[in-house]
Amino acid sequence: MIGVVKFGNGYSVFDSLDSRLDFMVFTDGQAPRSSYKTMEFWDKYEDKVYKAIDNLKNGICPNCGCLLNVSQVFKAPCAKCRDKDFQVRKTMEKKYSYYQIPIKKRNLKWMIISADSIGIKLSRTLLEFNGNLIAYSFDWFFKQSEIGNGGSRLIRLKYGADYYSAELKSQAIFWDEKLSEVIREELVDLENSFIPFPDPRNVISEQRFMVFERTTDEDRYLIKFQKFTKVYSMVDTKKVQKKSDELDSNGQPISIEEYNERLREEIFKSGNTNKKERLARLKMAPRKPASFVAYSLQYKRNPDVIVEVLERAKGICEECGNPAPFIRTSDGTPYLEVHHIIPLSKDGEDTVENGVALCPNCHRKAHFGN
Repeated sequence: MIGVVKFGNGYSVFDSLDSRLDFMVFTDGQAPRSSYKTMEFWDKYEDKVYKAIDNLKNGICPNCGCLLNVSQVFKAPCAKCRDKDFQVRKTMEKKYSYYQIPIKKRNLKWMIISADSIGIKLSRTLLEFNGNLIAYSFDWFFKQSEIGNGGSRLIRLKYGADYYSAELKSQAIFWDEKLSEVIREELVDLENSFIPFPDPRNVISEQRFMVFERTTDEDRYLIKFQKFTKVYSMVDTKKVQKKSDELDSNGQPISIEEYNERLREEIFKSGNTNKKERLARLKMAPRKPASFVAYSLQYKRNPDVIVEVLERAKGICEECGNPAPFIRTSDGTPYLEVHHIIPLSKDGEDTVENGVALCPNCHRKAHFGN
């Protein structure tokens, strides 16, 4: 059963019943990645992978050829094929003893953090079983397809200066109880971080993920914990969850960055349709937009870096050389924005040397211009 999921600047293409077909294909010039050490299977599956991606772009299910609905333009297969696939995999699960975790206890909330790291949402289930199942679409990360059904592989997980042993199975991971104690401490901190917003109708909550990061040693992974902020509306959260289709492949809220990428693609599609069709859609569109829950990965900025960069600029944009466009009402200082030359998301440093003070126009240009 072929699956295709749009992830940021690339596509994940996999076959849930044939683990050999499992690739990440990037659209920004990066080489395709597979769940294997080498690309020995790429020549065999290349045509099949690109055909599946083209089908998704054209709104066609890569399995049965039916038209995908609007909510599925970023993932396939269609609902009918997914139901069929679920029944097949449900039958397969009964064969293996490590699927003894009750269905309600299976934490499959995995998320791609980067090309070399993925994360699983923290929950009490991870403590109860010292591990959990791994979603089928994440087989490529741990190279589980090399293990085989019923097999296992020992790996080491490094957190800080300590190492913990773990066992990989074909669709699960289980680790040392000592690592569960570390997770327990993170959960206690997380459960105390549900803080009300100034607006009593909204609350802010953290989602914390345990992130696995690959190293040059295929049997060693780095562990860290990352926080994601979610805003819930106490008034219409249930309505939002029912109406919104802004979800990832696991049915979880997407990141703000991923939503913006989707929006840019939709704007591009709208610009390539004729005006008559666009006006017809506008007549049918609701006047008030639906809301949805999203999360955002934030970096803790050093305030000293910001102050030093702004002082160095002396109110002059360091790109165009023009004075700041206006004065801040809060403190009367020239309004400039501190931009990182090498973005923090691309492992840039939060230092004065990597910072530059820009006017709003130049800042937008740095992010979206040529």
